[in-house]
Amino acid sequence: MKTATNKATLHQQHIAGTQSRIIQMLGWNEMEYAEYMEEQGLEFLERYIPNDPHGINYLQRSKGYWQWWKNHWLIRDLRFFFLFRKGYNTNVLVNEYRRQNAAKYLVSDIYPPAVVLGNDFAKMIGELNDEIKR
Repeated sequence: MKTATNKATLHQQHIAGTQSRIIQMLGWNEMEYAEYMEEQGLEFLERYIPNDPHGINYLQRSKGYWQWWKNHWLIRDLRFFFLFRKGYNTNVLVNEYRRQNAAKYLVSDIYPPAVVLGNDFAKMIGELNDEIKR
């Protein structure tokens, strides 16, 4: 049990360190970083399932969706850090970061796994059925 806790703590520290480095590179604060991540996550849903407002509404409240989104965001942050860590001015970095994380481009490159969609859609259908029964 101790090992699992230590691994989880190390993982959280790794994530926090990566986010701090990106925030520093971009000249942003934590709120700007978090808001941009959330905005793109919401836009991604709107582009991924544009004709399903119920699905969008449900997934934007889903822990599974946001865990998947944050994991992919971390992967892109790590790649961005290693590609752009030296020699670029802030404006170039911000523009490139926004481009690499823009939902309009990501929607054709990444896809939530079936386990995220399947579990959440099953719950959503259950909730809709409960509403119909009332």
